[in-house]
Amino acid sequence: MNTTINQYVRSLNRRNFTKNVQRVLYALLTTEGGWVSRGSLRVSTAFVRDLRKNQYGSFDISCADSVTLGRTGTPTTFYRLDKNNITLAQLRSVFEV
Repeated sequence: MNTTINQYVRSLNRRNFTKNVQRVLYALLTTEGGWVSRGSLRVSTAFVRDLRKNQYGSFDISCADSVTLGRTGTPTTFYRLDKNNITLAQLRSVFEV
């Protein structure tokens, strides 16, 4: 992510989020390892799918299962946001509603 996007994300206050789609996007933006497990999102995966829609910025989100990623333990789904092509307009379409 570029500097402007990083500054915008750091300026967000999670306590002010009123929509689950905002919580999901924030989790995807702030993850260190890239992949976020379905369980750690704590909301329905429908909100991840919503982020792919034009209404919410058409984000490029990848999906993989734990077997594909070579992870052991309970099978689950993981999501990753392509942070290289994010624009400020996309973020504002979700966070400034």
